[in-house]
Amino acid sequence: MYALGIIDAQNDFMNPDGALAVPGADAIKSDLVALYLSHIENGTPIFFTADCHKADDEELSTNGGPFPPHCMEGTKGQQLIDGLWNNRPNKAPIFTKQHYDVFHETLGSKEIVSWLKANRITEVELVGVVGNICVQAAALGFIRKHGIRVIILNDYVVWMDIDENNNEAKARKTLTVAGVTFH
Repeated sequence: MYALGIIDAQNDFMNPDGALAVPGADAIKSDLVALYLSHIENGTPIFFTADCHKADDEELSTNGGPFPPHCMEGTKGQQLIDGLWNNRPNKAPIFTKQHYDVFHETLGSKEIVSWLKANRITEVELVGVVGNICVQAAALGFIRKHGIRVIILNDYVVWMDIDENNNEAKARKTLTVAGVTFH
């Protein structure tokens, strides 16, 4: 069985005024919501991942990490974007994490693995932000740790070229070598 995974479609990433706004993310919001609604109509299992940071998280620049404070627990910025947050008739689970990698050993989601097994998921379609950070980490975790086939839906992912070691081209190459399919 396959599932749709919506990675970090949160206000702080996807809105232009978000604490860690991703350039271009605002442009895919309506298409992302439409994709989500079509999967609800089809009865596809859906899950979300979402950053949920606390003030002392190691990932935050205030604690020596690479990212400014964002998606802080209990804030509007931490919530999923409109159309997703307020429209979950199937009660799609939100797997929160304190690290960009949903499968991080200590700061990732503990519940996602149980959900995957309970729903007999063998394939995931991934969408969201950022392609070369959170989406890539999730994709590699699904493949390497759980043997789950991954398809990244190109029209619903935003990438960021951060530097020569962290950019779309390098991420796509890594993902392709790992066995990810792009559609």
